[in-house]
Amino acid sequence: MLGMKVVMRGFRKIGVVAALVGAMLVAVSDASSGQKLNEVDTLNKTVDQDLTAEAERLDRLIIAVVSKLPAERNTAAEDQIRNRIGKH
Repeated sequence: MLGMKVVMRGFRKIGVVAALVGAMLVAVSDASSGQKLNEVDTLNKTVDQDLTAEAERLDRLIIAVVSKLPAERNTAAEDQIRNRIGKH
């Protein structure tokens, strides 16, 4: 169950990051200053780094989950992790 909690926290983090990116894009569409574009570029780099870290974490998590004995595996957790990986 601990693995599922970690996965769910990751999902929430991705949702917050996506909302921030959307808000920044709306702000940029209303602004013509180079500073706003620079802020968006910085945010995009941060989001990219966050998503890369999330992908690496999910890779490690799925390896740990599928390395267990068949009787100890949680197929629902595996499916959720695989679905999340598929969205990257």
